[in-house]
Amino acid sequence: MIYSTCSLEPEEGTEIIRDFLSATKSFVRRPIMPGEMQVTEDWLTVEGDLRTLPCHLPDANPVMAGLDGFYAARLERA
Repeated sequence: MIYSTCSLEPEEGTEIIRDFLSATKSFVRRPIMPGEMQVTEDWLTVEGDLRTLPCHLPDANPVMAGLDGFYAARLERA
């Protein structure tokens, strides 16, 4: 299962996953690994969740640069 949000606010991302995993023992976090889905290491949290920032997509042309902030966690039924 993938939980994702177009927000970087902890209460809309990391805290929801933390609380869900605490209350739901039938799921575990399945970390995303660097290179999976074309994700680089700097896009990942220590826990292996995806967290994109505007600085993650630089481009010489400022019109083409930037990336919205997103958070995603991959969970698996235990």
